Amino acid sequence: MSYLRCLLILSVVFMALASVAAREDTDPGNRAFQEGRFVDAVRHYEQTPAKKKTSDLYTNLGHAYARLNQWEQAIDAYQKAIELEKETTDPELFGYLGQAQYMAGRYEKALATLRKMDTSKLKREYGILMSRCLIELGQWSRAQDEIIDYLKTYPGNVEALELLAHIFMRSDKPAEAAAVYRDLIEKRPEQIPLHINLAQAEMAAGYYGTAIDTLEFARRTCEGPRAEANRLLADLYIHEKMYQEASACYSRLISSAKKPTAEDYYRLGYCYFQTRQMLSAEGAFGKAVQTDPNHVKAALYLGHVAAESGQTQKSLYYYHSVARIDPSLPEPHLAIAELEMKNKHYDLAAEHFTKAIDLGQRSAVVMYNQVLALKQADRREMALTALKRALAIYPSDERFKGLLAR
Repeated sequence: MSYLRCLLILSVVFMALASVAAREDTDPGNRAFQEGRFVDAVRHYEQTPAKKKTSDLYTNLGHAYARLNQWEQAIDAYQKAIELEKETTDPELFGYLGQAQYMAGRYEKALATLRKMDTSKLKREYGILMSRCLIELGQWSRAQDEIIDYLKTYPGNVEALELLAHIFMRSDKPAEAAAVYRDLIEKRPEQIPLHINLAQAEMAAGYYGTAIDTLEFARRTCEGPRAEANRLLADLYIHEKMYQEASACYSRLISSAKKPTAEDYYRLGYCYFQTRQMLSAEGAFGKAVQTDPNHVKAALYLGHVAAESGQTQKSLYYYHSVARIDPSLPEPHLAIAELEMKNKHYDLAAEHFTKAIDLGQRSAVVMYNQVLALKQADRREMALTALKRALAIYPSDERFKGLLAR
Protein backbone atom coordinates (compact mmCIF):
# COMPACT_ATOMS: atom_id res chain seq x y z
CA MET A 1 0.00 0.00 0.00
CA SER A 2 1.43 3.35 -0.98
CA TYR A 3 1.82 6.19 1.55
CA LEU A 4 -0.65 8.92 0.51
CA ARG A 5 1.21 12.08 1.54
CA CYS A 6 -0.95 15.13 2.14
CA LEU A 7 -0.44 18.85 1.87
CA LEU A 8 -1.65 20.67 4.97
CA ILE A 9 -3.20 24.04 4.14
CA LEU A 10 -3.63 26.67 6.87
CA SER A 11 -5.79 29.75 6.52
CA VAL A 12 -6.93 32.51 8.88
CA VAL A 13 -10.04 30.70 10.04
CA PHE A 14 -9.64 27.01 9.27
CA MET A 15 -7.29 24.27 8.22
CA ALA A 16 -8.02 21.59 5.66
CA LEU A 17 -6.22 18.50 4.47
CA ALA A 18 -5.70 17.82 0.78
CA SER A 19 -3.87 14.91 -0.77
CA VAL A 20 -1.30 15.43 -3.47
CA ALA A 21 -1.44 13.23 -6.50
CA ALA A 22 0.15 9.91 -5.75
CA ARG A 23 1.42 7.30 -8.19
CA GLU A 24 -1.12 4.88 -9.61
CA ASP A 25 -2.32 2.53 -6.91
CA THR A 26 -4.48 -0.57 -7.21
CA ASP A 27 -5.49 -0.55 -3.52
CA PRO A 28 -9.25 0.19 -3.35
CA GLY A 29 -8.84 2.41 -0.29
CA ASN A 30 -6.20 4.56 -1.95
CA ARG A 31 -8.19 4.69 -5.18
CA ALA A 32 -11.31 5.81 -3.31
CA PHE A 33 -9.26 8.47 -1.52
CA GLN A 34 -7.79 9.84 -4.75
CA GLU A 35 -11.29 9.98 -6.27
CA GLY A 36 -12.59 11.97 -3.29
CA ARG A 37 -14.72 9.13 -1.88
CA PHE A 38 -13.42 9.47 1.65
CA VAL A 39 -16.18 7.49 3.37
CA ASP A 40 -15.42 4.55 1.07
CA ALA A 41 -11.70 5.01 1.69
CA VAL A 42 -12.25 4.81 5.46
CA ARG A 43 -14.35 1.67 5.05
CA HIS A 44 -11.69 -0.06 2.94
CA TYR A 45 -8.88 0.91 5.32
CA GLU A 46 -10.84 -0.16 8.41
CA GLN A 47 -11.77 -3.51 6.85
CA THR A 48 -8.13 -4.41 6.18
CA PRO A 49 -7.16 -7.41 8.37
CA ALA A 50 -5.28 -6.36 11.50
CA LYS A 51 -2.10 -8.21 10.49
CA LYS A 52 -1.93 -6.20 7.26
CA LYS A 53 -2.44 -2.78 8.84
CA THR A 54 0.83 -0.92 8.45
CA SER A 55 1.98 2.54 9.44
CA ASP A 56 1.25 3.69 5.87
CA LEU A 57 -2.31 2.39 6.07
CA TYR A 58 -2.99 4.14 9.37
CA THR A 59 -1.53 7.35 7.94
CA ASN A 60 -3.84 7.11 4.95
CA LEU A 61 -6.75 6.35 7.28
CA GLY A 62 -5.89 9.47 9.28
CA HIS A 63 -5.88 11.53 6.09
CA ALA A 64 -9.30 10.18 5.09
CA TYR A 65 -10.78 10.95 8.51
CA ALA A 66 -9.22 14.43 8.34
CA ARG A 67 -10.92 15.07 4.99
CA LEU A 68 -14.20 14.15 6.69
CA ASN A 69 -13.42 16.53 9.59
CA GLN A 70 -13.52 13.59 11.99
CA TRP A 71 -10.56 14.79 13.98
CA GLU A 72 -10.66 12.41 16.95
CA GLN A 73 -10.62 9.41 14.61
CA ALA A 74 -7.80 11.03 12.62
CA ILE A 75 -5.81 11.50 15.83
CA ASP A 76 -6.28 7.83 16.73
CA ALA A 77 -5.13 6.71 13.28
CA TYR A 78 -2.02 8.92 13.25
CA GLN A 79 -1.07 7.77 16.75
CA LYS A 80 -1.28 4.14 15.62
CA ALA A 81 0.90 4.96 12.61
CA ILE A 82 3.51 6.50 14.93
CA GLU A 83 3.36 3.53 17.33
CA LEU A 84 4.03 1.08 14.50
CA GLU A 85 7.06 3.04 13.25
CA LYS A 86 8.48 3.66 16.72
CA GLU A 87 12.17 4.60 16.35
CA THR A 88 11.91 5.16 12.60
CA THR A 89 8.89 7.47 12.68
CA ASP A 90 8.66 9.87 9.75
CA PRO A 91 8.87 13.36 11.33
CA GLU A 92 5.98 14.53 9.17
CA LEU A 93 3.67 12.14 11.02
CA PHE A 94 4.03 14.41 14.04
CA GLY A 95 2.93 17.28 11.81
CA TYR A 96 -0.20 15.41 10.71
CA LEU A 97 -1.00 14.43 14.28
CA GLY A 98 -0.34 17.94 15.60
CA GLN A 99 -2.69 19.50 13.07
CA ALA A 100 -5.45 17.00 13.86
CA GLN A 101 -5.02 17.73 17.57
CA TYR A 102 -5.23 21.46 16.84
CA MET A 103 -8.46 21.01 14.92
CA ALA A 104 -9.85 18.90 17.77
CA GLY A 105 -9.09 21.71 20.24
CA ARG A 106 -6.24 19.89 21.97
CA TYR A 107 -3.82 22.81 21.82
CA GLU A 108 -1.39 21.76 24.55
CA LYS A 109 -1.08 18.28 23.03
CA ALA A 110 -0.67 19.73 19.55
CA LEU A 111 2.24 21.89 20.74
CA ALA A 112 3.90 18.94 22.48
CA THR A 113 3.49 16.79 19.36
CA LEU A 114 4.89 19.39 16.97
CA ARG A 115 7.94 19.88 19.17
CA LYS A 116 8.78 16.19 18.77
CA MET A 117 9.89 16.84 15.19
CA ASP A 118 13.60 16.13 15.11
CA THR A 119 14.49 18.59 12.35
CA SER A 120 14.58 22.34 12.79
CA LYS A 121 13.38 22.76 9.18
CA LEU A 122 10.13 20.90 9.87
CA LYS A 123 9.62 22.80 13.12
CA ARG A 124 9.96 26.08 11.24
CA GLU A 125 7.49 24.89 8.59
CA TYR A 126 4.92 24.34 11.31
CA GLY A 127 5.65 27.65 13.03
CA ILE A 128 2.30 29.15 12.00
CA LEU A 129 0.41 26.24 13.53
CA MET A 130 2.44 26.42 16.73
CA SER A 131 1.71 30.14 16.94
CA ARG A 132 -1.99 29.45 16.49
CA CYS A 133 -1.91 26.92 19.32
CA LEU A 134 -0.31 29.52 21.60
CA ILE A 135 -2.97 32.07 20.60
CA GLU A 136 -5.72 29.62 21.52
CA LEU A 137 -4.01 29.15 24.87
CA GLY A 138 -3.89 32.92 25.39
CA GLN A 139 -0.09 33.03 25.28
CA TRP A 140 0.18 36.05 22.99
CA SER A 141 3.81 36.93 23.72
CA ARG A 142 5.03 33.41 22.95
CA ALA A 143 2.83 33.34 19.84
CA GLN A 144 4.48 36.56 18.67
CA ASP A 145 7.97 35.12 19.23
CA GLU A 146 7.04 31.95 17.34
CA ILE A 147 5.67 33.75 14.29
CA ILE A 148 8.58 36.21 14.17
CA ASP A 149 10.98 33.26 14.22
CA TYR A 150 8.98 31.68 11.38
CA LEU A 151 9.21 34.89 9.36
CA LYS A 152 13.00 34.84 9.61
CA THR A 153 12.87 31.72 7.43
CA TYR A 154 9.87 32.72 5.31
CA PRO A 155 9.98 36.55 5.33
CA GLY A 156 7.32 37.12 2.68
CA ASN A 157 4.73 34.64 3.89
CA VAL A 158 1.39 36.45 3.72
CA GLU A 159 -0.43 34.19 6.18
CA ALA A 160 2.32 34.64 8.76
CA LEU A 161 2.30 38.42 8.32
CA GLU A 162 -1.48 38.55 8.73
CA LEU A 163 -1.20 36.44 11.86
CA LEU A 164 1.53 38.70 13.25
CA ALA A 165 -0.64 41.77 12.63
CA HIS A 166 -3.51 40.05 14.42
CA ILE A 167 -1.26 39.28 17.39
CA PHE A 168 -0.08 42.91 17.53
CA MET A 169 -3.70 44.14 17.55
CA ARG A 170 -4.70 41.76 20.33
CA SER A 171 -1.57 42.73 22.28
CA ASP A 172 -2.53 46.43 22.16
CA LYS A 173 0.20 47.30 19.66
CA PRO A 174 -1.83 48.95 16.88
CA ALA A 175 1.10 50.97 15.47
CA GLU A 176 3.09 47.77 14.93
CA ALA A 177 0.03 46.09 13.39
CA ALA A 178 -0.41 49.03 11.02
CA ALA A 179 3.20 48.68 9.86
CA VAL A 180 2.62 45.02 9.05
CA TYR A 181 -0.59 45.77 7.17
CA ARG A 182 1.21 48.40 5.08
CA ASP A 183 3.77 45.74 4.17
CA LEU A 184 0.96 43.37 3.19
CA ILE A 185 -0.75 46.05 1.09
CA GLU A 186 2.47 46.51 -0.88
CA LYS A 187 2.25 42.81 -1.77
CA ARG A 188 -1.53 42.73 -2.37
CA PRO A 189 -2.72 46.30 -2.98
CA GLU A 190 -6.03 45.20 -4.51
CA GLN A 191 -7.26 43.48 -1.34
CA ILE A 192 -9.88 45.70 0.34
CA PRO A 193 -9.86 43.66 3.61
CA LEU A 194 -6.21 44.59 4.13
CA HIS A 195 -7.00 48.29 3.76
CA ILE A 196 -9.87 47.88 6.24
CA ASN A 197 -7.57 46.14 8.72
CA LEU A 198 -4.99 48.90 8.30
CA ALA A 199 -7.65 51.56 8.94
CA GLN A 200 -8.80 49.72 12.07
CA ALA A 201 -5.21 49.60 13.33
CA GLU A 202 -4.79 53.30 12.62
CA MET A 203 -8.04 54.03 14.47
CA ALA A 204 -6.86 52.00 17.45
CA ALA A 205 -3.64 54.03 17.44
CA GLY A 206 -5.70 57.25 17.45
CA TYR A 207 -4.89 58.29 13.87
CA TYR A 208 -8.46 58.84 12.68
CA GLY A 209 -7.54 61.20 9.86
CA THR A 210 -5.00 58.72 8.50
CA ALA A 211 -7.58 55.94 8.72
CA ILE A 212 -9.99 58.06 6.66
CA ASP A 213 -7.30 58.58 4.00
CA THR A 214 -6.62 54.82 3.94
CA LEU A 215 -10.27 53.95 3.34
CA GLU A 216 -10.87 56.71 0.82
CA PHE A 217 -7.87 55.43 -1.16
CA ALA A 218 -9.20 51.86 -1.00
CA ARG A 219 -12.68 52.95 -2.05
CA ARG A 220 -11.34 54.70 -5.12
CA THR A 221 -8.69 52.22 -6.24
CA CYS A 222 -9.67 48.70 -5.14
CA GLU A 223 -12.04 46.36 -6.92
CA GLY A 224 -14.53 44.16 -5.12
CA PRO A 225 -17.18 44.60 -2.40
CA ARG A 226 -16.86 47.95 -0.64
CA ALA A 227 -19.75 47.76 1.83
CA GLU A 228 -17.59 47.18 4.91
CA ALA A 229 -15.14 49.88 3.86
CA ASN A 230 -17.95 52.39 3.29
CA ARG A 231 -19.52 51.55 6.65
CA LEU A 232 -16.25 51.93 8.55
CA LEU A 233 -15.44 55.11 6.65
CA ALA A 234 -18.84 56.56 7.54
CA ASP A 235 -18.31 55.69 11.21
CA LEU A 236 -14.96 57.47 11.09
CA TYR A 237 -16.53 60.56 9.57
CA ILE A 238 -19.19 60.53 12.31
CA HIS A 239 -16.44 60.25 14.94
CA GLU A 240 -14.79 63.30 13.41
CA LYS A 241 -18.19 65.08 13.20
CA MET A 242 -17.92 65.22 9.41
CA TYR A 243 -21.60 64.43 8.87
CA GLN A 244 -21.87 65.48 5.23
CA GLU A 245 -19.10 63.06 4.27
CA ALA A 246 -20.64 60.34 6.45
CA SER A 247 -24.04 60.75 4.80
CA ALA A 248 -22.39 60.38 1.37
CA CYS A 249 -20.86 57.08 2.52
CA TYR A 250 -24.17 55.73 3.80
CA SER A 251 -25.95 56.86 0.63
CA ARG A 252 -23.42 54.88 -1.44
CA LEU A 253 -23.79 51.91 0.86
CA ILE A 254 -27.58 51.90 0.64
CA SER A 255 -27.71 52.43 -3.11
CA SER A 256 -25.32 49.53 -3.74
CA ALA A 257 -26.89 47.10 -1.26
CA LYS A 258 -29.45 44.55 -2.42
CA LYS A 259 -31.19 44.78 0.93
CA PRO A 260 -30.12 47.77 3.07
CA THR A 261 -30.46 47.26 6.81
CA ALA A 262 -32.52 49.36 9.19
CA GLU A 263 -29.29 50.39 10.91
CA ASP A 264 -27.92 51.74 7.62
CA TYR A 265 -31.03 53.87 7.11
CA TYR A 266 -30.87 55.01 10.75
CA ARG A 267 -27.25 56.12 10.48
CA LEU A 268 -27.97 58.00 7.26
CA GLY A 269 -30.86 59.72 9.02
CA TYR A 270 -28.65 60.56 11.98
CA CYS A 271 -26.16 62.30 9.66
CA TYR A 272 -28.97 64.27 8.01
CA PHE A 273 -30.32 65.22 11.45
CA GLN A 274 -26.93 66.53 12.54
CA THR A 275 -26.73 68.74 9.44
CA ARG A 276 -30.32 69.97 9.99
CA GLN A 277 -31.66 68.33 6.83
CA MET A 278 -34.88 67.42 8.58
CA LEU A 279 -36.95 66.23 5.61
CA SER A 280 -34.16 63.90 4.47
CA ALA A 281 -33.66 62.75 8.05
CA GLU A 282 -37.36 61.96 8.44
CA GLY A 283 -37.31 59.97 5.20
CA ALA A 284 -34.29 57.91 6.25
CA PHE A 285 -35.63 57.25 9.77
CA GLY A 286 -38.99 56.30 8.25
CA LYS A 287 -37.32 53.70 6.01
CA ALA A 288 -35.45 52.34 9.02
CA VAL A 289 -38.73 51.82 10.87
CA GLN A 290 -40.34 50.29 7.77
CA THR A 291 -37.44 47.85 7.53
CA ASP A 292 -37.51 47.07 11.25
CA PRO A 293 -40.61 48.28 13.16
CA ASN A 294 -38.77 47.67 16.45
CA HIS A 295 -35.79 49.88 15.63
CA VAL A 296 -36.14 52.13 18.68
CA LYS A 297 -33.35 54.57 17.79
CA ALA A 298 -34.96 55.44 14.47
CA ALA A 299 -38.39 55.82 16.07
CA LEU A 300 -36.90 58.02 18.80
CA TYR A 301 -35.33 60.30 16.21
CA LEU A 302 -38.60 60.50 14.30
CA GLY A 303 -39.92 61.96 17.53
CA HIS A 304 -37.01 64.42 17.65
CA VAL A 305 -37.65 65.49 14.03
CA ALA A 306 -41.33 66.09 14.79
CA ALA A 307 -40.44 68.05 17.96
CA GLU A 308 -38.01 70.23 15.97
CA SER A 309 -40.84 71.23 13.63
CA GLY A 310 -43.29 71.89 16.47
CA GLN A 311 -45.44 68.79 15.87
CA THR A 312 -45.95 67.97 19.53
CA GLN A 313 -48.57 65.24 19.20
CA LYS A 314 -46.61 63.48 16.47
CA SER A 315 -43.41 63.56 18.52
CA LEU A 316 -45.25 62.26 21.60
CA TYR A 317 -46.67 59.42 19.48
CA TYR A 318 -43.17 58.28 18.54
CA TYR A 319 -41.74 58.70 22.05
CA HIS A 320 -44.54 56.65 23.59
CA SER A 321 -44.16 53.97 20.91
CA VAL A 322 -40.48 53.62 21.80
CA ALA A 323 -41.38 53.30 25.49
CA ARG A 324 -43.83 50.50 24.60
CA ILE A 325 -41.32 48.67 22.38
CA ASP A 326 -38.58 48.73 25.04
CA PRO A 327 -39.83 49.65 28.54
CA SER A 328 -36.25 49.51 29.89
CA LEU A 329 -35.09 52.59 27.96
CA PRO A 330 -34.91 55.93 29.82
CA GLU A 331 -34.48 58.00 26.63
CA PRO A 332 -38.15 58.18 25.51
CA HIS A 333 -39.27 59.19 29.01
CA LEU A 334 -36.62 61.88 29.13
CA ALA A 335 -37.74 63.19 25.72
CA ILE A 336 -41.39 63.20 26.81
CA ALA A 337 -40.50 64.97 30.07
CA GLU A 338 -38.56 67.71 28.29
CA LEU A 339 -41.37 68.23 25.78
CA GLU A 340 -44.04 68.37 28.49
CA MET A 341 -41.86 70.74 30.52
CA LYS A 342 -41.61 73.04 27.51
CA ASN A 343 -45.42 72.95 27.14
CA LYS A 344 -45.84 73.64 30.90
CA HIS A 345 -47.46 70.28 31.60
CA TYR A 346 -45.50 69.94 34.81
CA ASP A 347 -47.30 66.92 36.27
CA LEU A 348 -46.58 64.87 33.15
CA ALA A 349 -43.03 66.21 32.98
CA ALA A 350 -42.37 65.21 36.59
CA GLU A 351 -43.84 61.75 35.99
CA HIS A 352 -41.53 61.04 33.06
CA PHE A 353 -38.44 62.60 34.64
CA THR A 354 -39.06 60.20 37.53
CA LYS A 355 -39.38 57.22 35.16
CA ALA A 356 -36.18 58.20 33.37
CA ILE A 357 -34.33 58.44 36.69
CA ASP A 358 -35.71 55.09 37.87
CA LEU A 359 -34.44 53.55 34.62
CA GLY A 360 -30.90 54.79 35.27
CA GLN A 361 -30.77 58.32 33.80
CA ARG A 362 -29.40 60.01 36.92
CA SER A 363 -27.41 62.94 35.60
CA ALA A 364 -27.44 66.11 37.68
CA VAL A 365 -29.39 67.97 34.97
CA VAL A 366 -32.15 65.39 34.84
CA MET A 367 -32.51 65.23 38.62
CA TYR A 368 -32.54 69.04 38.81
CA ASN A 369 -35.30 69.22 36.19
CA GLN A 370 -37.30 66.60 38.08
CA VAL A 371 -37.23 68.76 41.22
CA LEU A 372 -38.23 71.85 39.22
CA ALA A 373 -41.13 70.02 37.55
CA LEU A 374 -42.40 68.76 40.92
CA LYS A 375 -42.17 72.26 42.39
CA GLN A 376 -44.01 73.77 39.41
CA ALA A 377 -46.70 71.08 39.79
CA ASP A 378 -47.01 72.14 43.46
CA ARG A 379 -45.92 68.72 44.73
CA ARG A 380 -43.70 70.13 47.41
CA GLU A 381 -43.21 67.03 49.56
CA MET A 382 -42.29 64.95 46.52
CA ALA A 383 -40.00 67.76 45.35
CA LEU A 384 -38.24 67.80 48.73
CA THR A 385 -37.80 64.01 48.64
CA ALA A 386 -36.38 64.20 45.11
CA LEU A 387 -34.07 67.05 46.15
CA LYS A 388 -32.68 65.08 49.09
CA ARG A 389 -32.12 62.11 46.79
CA ALA A 390 -30.24 64.33 44.34
CA LEU A 391 -28.09 65.82 47.12
CA ALA A 392 -27.15 62.34 48.28
CA ILE A 393 -25.69 61.73 44.83
CA TYR A 394 -24.37 65.25 44.16
CA PRO A 395 -23.63 66.70 47.62
CA SER A 396 -21.45 69.51 46.26
CA ASP A 397 -23.80 70.73 43.54
CA GLU A 398 -24.61 74.38 44.29
CA ARG A 399 -27.85 74.27 42.29
CA PHE A 400 -29.35 71.67 44.59
CA LYS A 401 -28.12 73.54 47.67
CA GLY A 402 -29.81 76.67 46.36
CA LEU A 403 -33.11 74.83 45.89
CA LEU A 404 -32.89 73.40 49.38
CA ALA A 405 -32.31 76.88 50.85
CA ARG A 406 -35.47 78.13 49.14
